[in-house]
Amino acid sequence: MRRICLLICAASTLLGGPATARAQDSIKIGILTELSGPLGTLGMAERDGFLLYLKQAGGKLGGRTVETVIEDTGNDPATALAKVRKLVDSDNIDVLLGPMSSASAAAIKMFVSGHGLLCLVQATVDEVSDNKSMFRTTFPATADSFLQGYLAGKAGFKKAVAIAPNFNAGQDAVKWFEAGFEVSGGKVLQKLLPRLGTPDFGSIIAQIDAGADVGLIFMAGADAVRFIKQFADYGRKLPLYGFTATVDEAIMPAQGAAALGFVGASYYFSTVDTPENHAFVKDWEAAYKGKAYLAGRERLRHGTGSRCCPEADKRQAHGQGGTACRREGRSAHDARRTLPVQREERAHPAALHIAGARGQRRHPASGAGDHCRIPSGGATAGASGRAGAAEVDA
Repeated sequence: MRRICLLICAASTLLGGPATARAQDSIKIGILTELSGPLGTLGMAERDGFLLYLKQAGGKLGGRTVETVIEDTGNDPATALAKVRKLVDSDNIDVLLGPMSSASAAAIKMFVSGHGLLCLVQATVDEVSDNKSMFRTTFPATADSFLQGYLAGKAGFKKAVAIAPNFNAGQDAVKWFEAGFEVSGGKVLQKLLPRLGTPDFGSIIAQIDAGADVGLIFMAGADAVRFIKQFADYGRKLPLYGFTATVDEAIMPAQGAAALGFVGASYYFSTVDTPENHAFVKDWEAAYKGKAYLAGRERLRHGTGSRCCPEADKRQAHGQGGTACRREGRSAHDARRTLPVQREERAHPAALHIAGARGQRRHPASGAGDHCRIPSGGATAGASGRAGAAEVDA
């Protein structure tokens, strides 16, 4: 978030003065993101992260007083376009933050680029930025999806079903899931693309090919809660790999024990053990204590994640804590063990997070000390198939 704010300061100077005749020592920033709909929890966190930094900076960026105008896309591209027109034509913003949805970002691209408006989007699909005035400030879905598929293949799985919502980010995810899985020796048998905001995934789950031995999944927000719970209720015993947004800390309490066993890689978890992160988490909790989407993060950090998994608490009480953590996913921090890690010349920060150990297996040729190489300059981490996390600092 600090990097985003620094970009705003620098770019507002380089691109010229304010959109109106307001004082030269002020700047108006529009925040356009998903505050409701399937991605609502993620959008609220995006908004609140920026506002927290702004508050800590005394309400100023680059010496300029900041005024904010906040709008909700409702996770609808048409609404996003209408809202950005309002922000530019009526509110006269100087800078736009968001949106997070790749579909909404694609919808506003022509308007934003045509006006030369400085826009920092958190959408993950490559084509949402023009690299002139519209820039992406988050990870690329192509690389992340490739990695998730690659990890599943290196874990020994050979036949996959890829499932993601049917919009540009989901379509990208499926494409690169397949690429990563095939490079590591697997084959995607089936691709299922339900509508974003699907209320009932039963018909999708029922279509899963009986020959698949792993699922490669991308879901987020409310869709992720419904999919994970309905998948568990359906009773299909299929290991799941994919985007960790599918079992994000914010939604894990709503998913409960159904989230256990999901495997994925991410660039950040609130349990990262650094002084800077401890300070950030403390400030975040103080500012937003009581917000529903923080519940999962608080439980993970304080070792109470198993409150949605009573069986883990029972085992802990009987002196089987270590087994309970690994088997029931009690806490990402408590369950974590460091895997063998090797840095490469162009290594990027990465974290391999495994929530529980249900349904996992080892690659036939791998042991706890073996390494699987993440291509394209990525880090290397052991693929032992055990609960834990590997953390790589670039």
